[in-house]
Amino acid sequence: MMDTAAVGQPEPLTGITDHEDDEELIPGFTLNEEVGRGSYAVCFAACRKECTAPTFDLCAKVLMTKDHAERAHQARVELEVLKAVCGLHSSLPRLVATHELPGERVAIITQRGEMNLKEAATSGLLSEDAVRPHVVAISGALQALHRAGFAHLDVKPANIMLVNGSSMLIDFGMAEPLTTGKLAFGHASHAVRRLAAAKDAAEDLAGGTPSYFAPEVVLADRAGLECPATAARDAWALGLTVLSVLRQGENLFRRAGDSRRTSKQATEEAILEGAASAISELPVSAALQHLLTRLLRAEPVARFGVDEIATHPWARPREVAKVHALSRQDSPRDVCALLGSRPSPTTTDVAGPQGEATGPTGSSAQMSRRPSASSLAMADLRHGLKPTIAAARFRLARGRAGQAAALVSERVTPTLSVLQASLQAAAFVSMVGQRAY
Repeated sequence: MMDTAAVGQPEPLTGITDHEDDEELIPGFTLNEEVGRGSYAVCFAACRKECTAPTFDLCAKVLMTKDHAERAHQARVELEVLKAVCGLHSSLPRLVATHELPGERVAIITQRGEMNLKEAATSGLLSEDAVRPHVVAISGALQALHRAGFAHLDVKPANIMLVNGSSMLIDFGMAEPLTTGKLAFGHASHAVRRLAAAKDAAEDLAGGTPSYFAPEVVLADRAGLECPATAARDAWALGLTVLSVLRQGENLFRRAGDSRRTSKQATEEAILEGAASAISELPVSAALQHLLTRLLRAEPVARFGVDEIATHPWARPREVAKVHALSRQDSPRDVCALLGSRPSPTTTDVAGPQGEATGPTGSSAQMSRRPSASSLAMADLRHGLKPTIAAARFRLARGRAGQAAALVSERVTPTLSVLQASLQAAAFVSMVGQRAY
């Protein structure tokens, strides 16, 4: 839900269930205690009435839409998105039921989580290794959401619930149809005024949580423009979410006002300053610093997309360990075992001083968990080639196979061939050097 304190919204609703029996509010469901409250909705723990041993594993979100066009719009959007994404990904909520209630209210019933990611981070429960599966899961959920044609536009720790140990993305009231064309792949912040649709200036033009706004949203808001709903905005917010979780729930960009500027202005200035210094000071692995730096780039076109998180070395430590261990194995047989291939019949283990075959030491095994510089460089290379590959796919889809093949042959194949040859040569030279000693 929206951060009411940050955007100056009125106080949360106080009488949403006045003069009614909470247990009879939604037909077919029993409500228990209130579990959350925002600017236009209240969430209750719920269960089906036919359950003999009721377990309140559902969440009933009651949205008040009376005499408020914006809230009515958000309720319609949330329902539309939930119906569109139901079943597309395990980290997207399952829509159980919806009910229209008296007094222009709507109840949306979904799965219920134990706590959100912000609460878990504040409790000190999440380390870098613990947060990894949640980041990968939410990036997959965002990919599915984008494929369904929507941008979330309010990704933050409070909107990621933990359900039976797994993460689930919630609260789609701020979602918008994903911008297609050039802007789907991101756009330069200095081009916001040229590419965005003009709109009457307002005090709070963009919806969502201001301290999680991407830089292009801030610039568009200052110019009185509506920033396009792009996947790049969700990528920024997910990167900032990871950074906030690792800082025990503290948002890097949220600022209080002073005599010279309001809290909104202070927050916007902090966003435009960037997160580079905070990332470098974070006591995490070099791979995670690399990923956060790419996700939190100011220029959307240079920013990593959510689809690049799952293939990043930080997200796949086992595969990285295999590649990294190539230069640290004393036995060719072990190298082949790591790569999942069989050694040739003539390959024999190299005997150690006592005539025993040597294997990876404890220190080598520990080192193998760290991603190599080449794997991080490969992640950057994949990102750099993304526009070219996308253009080739587009031409292929339009029936221009010859143009697509020429584009790949001209830009992609030579780069990959040179890099592959360099990596193979480096691994071979390193292996030969190990044998020499």
